[in-house]
Amino acid sequence: MKRSVLCILVLTLVFAGSATLASAQTPPVFQLGFKALADQLPAEVVGVPLENEYFNLSNGNSEQHTTKGLMVWRKIDNWTAYTNGYMTWINGPNGVQSRLNTDRFPWEKDPVVSGPAPAPAPPSPAPAPAPPAATATTNTAGSSKDACLACHGPFDKLVTASANYVWPNGDKQSPHRYVPHASTNAKDIPECTNCHKPHPVPPTASDIAAMAKPDPSWCFGCHHTGTLQCGTCHAIP
Repeated sequence: MKRSVLCILVLTLVFAGSATLASAQTPPVFQLGFKALADQLPAEVVGVPLENEYFNLSNGNSEQHTTKGLMVWRKIDNWTAYTNGYMTWINGPNGVQSRLNTDRFPWEKDPVVSGPAPAPAPPSPAPAPAPPAATATTNTAGSSKDACLACHGPFDKLVTASANYVWPNGDKQSPHRYVPHASTNAKDIPECTNCHKPHPVPPTASDIAAMAKPDPSWCFGCHHTGTLQCGTCHAIP
């Protein structure tokens, strides 16, 4: 008798376990409103359920994730919808209609949820610092004749040192002259860069080797025929 009772108890436990296992292995399905909407959409759009419908306490909606998106019953307006994250299909008063997630039909009460605020624009870069003022050790000599004469002057010394300069027409005469020539006023010393290109201060050996020859063509603005003696063309009073 005891043996029979034990056998019955074992069989009961086996059947109960089998039923529980079968229930655990039942795949999730669409039901009620979710099924009604899923049946009206292509299977490749909706996919298959990943879980059974559940109640979302944070927003009051019923939801169910699928392999392609999310089924939602919205508490705010009592409509059933499906979204794939880009498009939304709603089973509304005009049947199933689709729209972008960022749009709304006039009869919807669900507000558009704005995305995160755009990141603030990066601050404008600080302006580059102004270059250091020219110094006698690092920068190119400026166009000021005073800067040139500080090393190469005084001007009268240049006039004497270049007295044997040979001009293109064969004349031999210093190109360093006051303008007008009769003047001896320092303000009438022409700018050196009229004929010379500035060089680094102090110049290196390679700077000296690369220096361009002076170009006296500035003088021909007045000596327009290339002749240095004005009396050649003009009457001298």
